[in-house]
Amino acid sequence: GITVTKKDCATLLEIVCNVLRDALVEVGEFRLPEIGTFKIKDVAERTGRNPGTREPLKIPAKRKVVFKPTSGLLSEVA
Repeated sequence: GITVTKKDCATLLEIVCNVLRDALVEVGEFRLPEIGTFKIKDVAERTGRNPGTREPLKIPAKRKVVFKPTSGLLSEVA
């Protein structure tokens, strides 16, 4: 078998995270074959409510990262 140290795993994970971040910033999406796709989604400004006072307030527009798993991954974990 293959022997991988914790240090090697940490280094590999750091590389993957850096590639993921760079792809999201530059392209807007990152695909992991047979796992899923990370994408940037724009969320429009909306009106919400202060739960304590029930007064309406504006929630500003933002960008967020969303993940959509592949159907294969979903069937494996279901």
